[in-house]
Amino acid sequence: MDLFDAGRVAKQEDTYLCTAVKLDKNRYIRAFNPQHQSGHAHHIILTACKEPGSATEKVWNCGEMLTSRRELPVIKTYKQAPQCASDTRIIYAYAMDAPALQLPTV
Repeated sequence: MDLFDAGRVAKQEDTYLCTAVKLDKNRYIRAFNPQHQSGHAHHIILTACKEPGSATEKVWNCGEMLTSRRELPVIKTYKQAPQCASDTRIIYAYAMDAPALQLPTV
Protein backbone atom coordinates (compact mmCIF):
# COMPACT_ATOMS: atom_id res chain seq x y z
CA MET A 1 0.00 0.00 0.00
CA ASP A 2 1.42 3.35 -1.01
CA LEU A 3 0.66 6.05 1.57
CA PHE A 4 2.63 8.91 0.05
CA ASP A 5 1.32 11.39 -2.50
CA ALA A 6 4.17 12.94 -4.48
CA GLY A 7 2.10 16.12 -4.87
CA ARG A 8 2.50 16.97 -1.19
CA VAL A 9 5.57 19.09 -0.79
CA ALA A 10 6.70 21.11 2.21
CA LYS A 11 7.26 24.74 1.29
CA GLN A 12 9.72 25.33 4.14
CA GLU A 13 12.45 23.36 5.96
CA ASP A 14 11.43 21.51 9.12
CA THR A 15 7.81 21.19 8.06
CA TYR A 16 5.84 18.20 9.31
CA LEU A 17 2.89 17.29 7.09
CA CYS A 18 0.24 14.80 8.17
CA THR A 19 -2.44 12.91 6.30
CA ALA A 20 -4.97 10.34 7.53
CA VAL A 21 -5.53 6.95 5.94
CA LYS A 22 -8.25 4.75 7.38
CA LEU A 23 -7.32 1.06 7.34
CA ASP A 24 -9.68 -1.84 7.87
CA LYS A 25 -8.97 -4.21 10.74
CA ASN A 26 -8.12 -7.11 8.42
CA ARG A 27 -4.83 -5.60 7.25
CA TYR A 28 -1.46 -6.47 8.70
CA ILE A 29 1.75 -4.49 8.36
CA ARG A 30 4.54 -6.82 7.25
CA ALA A 31 7.17 -4.30 6.19
CA PHE A 32 8.04 -0.64 5.91
CA ASN A 33 9.76 0.28 2.67
CA PRO A 34 10.14 4.07 2.43
CA GLN A 35 10.18 5.35 -1.14
CA HIS A 36 11.45 8.92 -1.39
CA GLN A 37 14.04 11.03 -3.09
CA SER A 38 17.19 11.41 -1.01
CA GLY A 39 17.33 14.71 0.80
CA HIS A 40 13.54 15.29 0.72
CA ALA A 41 12.57 13.65 4.00
CA HIS A 42 14.68 13.51 7.13
CA HIS A 43 11.99 11.69 9.09
CA ILE A 44 8.81 9.77 8.39
CA ILE A 45 6.62 8.95 11.36
CA LEU A 46 3.69 6.56 11.06
CA THR A 47 1.22 7.17 13.86
CA ALA A 48 -1.87 5.16 14.76
CA CYS A 49 -4.76 7.33 15.90
CA LYS A 50 -8.30 6.72 17.02
CA GLU A 51 -9.17 10.09 15.47
CA PRO A 52 -6.93 12.11 13.11
CA GLY A 53 -5.75 15.56 14.14
CA SER A 54 -7.82 17.20 11.40
CA ALA A 55 -11.27 16.00 10.45
CA THR A 56 -11.58 18.52 7.61
CA GLU A 57 -8.18 18.65 5.86
CA LYS A 58 -6.69 15.93 3.64
CA VAL A 59 -3.18 17.23 4.48
CA TRP A 60 -2.33 19.42 7.46
CA ASN A 61 0.71 20.91 9.18
CA CYS A 62 1.24 18.80 12.29
CA GLY A 63 4.51 20.46 13.28
CA GLU A 64 3.73 21.12 16.93
CA MET A 65 7.17 19.64 17.60
CA LEU A 66 8.76 22.63 15.84
CA THR A 67 10.05 25.19 18.30
CA SER A 68 10.26 28.95 17.90
CA ARG A 69 14.08 28.80 17.83
CA ARG A 70 13.96 29.16 14.07
CA GLU A 71 14.01 32.66 12.66
CA LEU A 72 12.29 31.65 9.43
CA PRO A 73 8.77 33.04 8.94
CA VAL A 74 6.06 30.40 9.17
CA ILE A 75 4.54 29.77 5.75
CA LYS A 76 0.85 29.01 6.27
CA THR A 77 0.22 26.76 3.27
CA TYR A 78 -1.49 24.09 5.36
CA LYS A 79 -3.89 24.33 8.31
CA GLN A 80 -2.22 23.67 11.70
CA ALA A 81 -3.48 20.69 13.73
CA PRO A 82 -1.97 17.96 15.94
CA GLN A 83 -1.05 14.56 14.53
CA CYS A 84 -3.96 12.90 16.32
CA ALA A 85 -7.06 14.20 18.09
CA SER A 86 -7.02 11.18 20.43
CA ASP A 87 -5.22 7.93 21.24
CA THR A 88 -1.80 8.59 19.65
CA ARG A 89 0.64 5.70 19.13
CA ILE A 90 3.81 5.84 17.04
CA ILE A 91 4.10 2.54 15.19
CA TYR A 92 7.07 3.31 12.93
CA ALA A 93 9.73 6.00 12.72
CA TYR A 94 12.16 6.43 9.84
CA ALA A 95 15.37 8.45 9.70
CA MET A 96 16.98 9.62 6.46
CA ASP A 97 18.42 6.85 4.27
CA ALA A 98 17.49 4.05 6.67
CA PRO A 99 16.93 0.65 5.04
CA ALA A 100 13.54 -1.03 4.69
CA LEU A 101 12.22 -2.86 7.76
CA GLN A 102 10.85 -6.37 7.29
CA LEU A 103 8.71 -7.58 10.20
CA PRO A 104 8.56 -11.25 11.22
CA THR A 105 5.55 -13.25 10.06
CA VAL A 106 3.45 -15.16 12.52
